[in-house]
Amino acid sequence: MRFKPKVRNLLNFISEYESVNRFSRNHLVRPENLVHHVGVTSIICAFLLNKMSEEYEEELFSSQECCSLMMRAVVHDMDEIITGDIVRPTKYASSEILTLLKRLEEESIGKVIEKFDLPVRWEEDWRQAKKDRVGMLLKMADTLAVVMTCYREVTLYSNNQFVKVAQEAHQHIREMAGKLSAQIPESDEKTQKIYSFLLDFIIQGQSVLEEIIPKEEIGEHEYE
Repeated sequence: MRFKPKVRNLLNFISEYESVNRFSRNHLVRPENLVHHVGVTSIICAFLLNKMSEEYEEELFSSQECCSLMMRAVVHDMDEIITGDIVRPTKYASSEILTLLKRLEEESIGKVIEKFDLPVRWEEDWRQAKKDRVGMLLKMADTLAVVMTCYREVTLYSNNQFVKVAQEAHQHIREMAGKLSAQIPESDEKTQKIYSFLLDFIIQGQSVLEEIIPKEEIGEHEYE
């Protein structure tokens, strides 16, 4: 049995995954590609899982959920191999644009799976990536990865162009935190613990952004 074509497909997939640069409209002192982002997001996911267990002295996610989380972290931006990095303000500029881009993403993921002969289950992992409480943790990790980039670029490299990105991320976190806060009372006991932990963590991420955003650009936290 010959395996070389499959190995080649895998290598080509990773090569194309890392060829997509993040923050396409902004100058990065330290460029960031999708493979880098997936790595950072996966590290944050693993960190949040373990710190949550330590905090509550119990496992809040099942082994199956933990496995699903890490798989979703790997594939969650895989569609961008075809679509490229589309910045959030563009993607959410209007409902019409969002609908068209969502359709393009849906069409793209199947093409990526077929082109590189990837595991079929990766398509379902991609579709479920940001759903349920596992998806909520991934959302927070994904957003914290953006916080890290903003902090690095502005604080460490004096790239003030990223202050605007930090402002956009700050507003996004405010919206996420408000929605998450509203879901806590409606959830079961374990999920309440998960969401409370994630809410505290994402608010800490917001505080990091507030260190690099001009005070006059920061509004009140509606979820507090």
